[in-house]
Amino acid sequence: MSKGLPLLAFLFFCHAGFAGDIPLNGGTSPSGRYEIRLSSGKELVYLLLREGKRVSSVASSYHSSPDDGGFALKRAEDAAIYWNKAETFVAIDEDNYRFIGDVLVVDTGFIGSGTVLKASSLISARKLAKNVERMRVRVGQGWTGPKTLELSVGGIEKTDLGSLRRFEKKVTLTFSSAKGVEVTP
Repeated sequence: MSKGLPLLAFLFFCHAGFAGDIPLNGGTSPSGRYEIRLSSGKELVYLLLREGKRVSSVASSYHSSPDDGGFALKRAEDAAIYWNKAETFVAIDEDNYRFIGDVLVVDTGFIGSGTVLKASSLISARKLAKNVERMRVRVGQGWTGPKTLELSVGGIEKTDLGSLRRFEKKVTLTFSSAKGVEVTP
């Protein structure tokens, strides 16, 4: 047996644990100053880079496993990226699959550089529908103003008679340095 084979196997397994950063479609800001990449190591993590240096990171809603056939990685890679004109915010709209996935909003320097907000945790489901069973959030119109992001929230609610029905609502997030985030159903 070759002495080089164990070393080669060791290097392969070390590399497999740190698969590298994947550029995302639309992940570079219009000025080129910022970039969103996907780190596909043991966890799937979105990275915010400013001029090539890491500013922030947020875990994807998808979790890969050796037996998923690349499903989670593919879903995380298919995230849509929305930059506001001033590049002070970026929204990462994860490819939504059966209510997995979220809209992750990353502040690049308006309120606090690198702050990450999950849209689903900002929105009160009870204000949208009576008895929400499941809810998903997607980017709707996108950035409709310098600090205003329009979302589409949909899901399934239980009626008074016990049956299930779908709902879809528009929600606006407005970011303010004084108030934080204002949610308008």
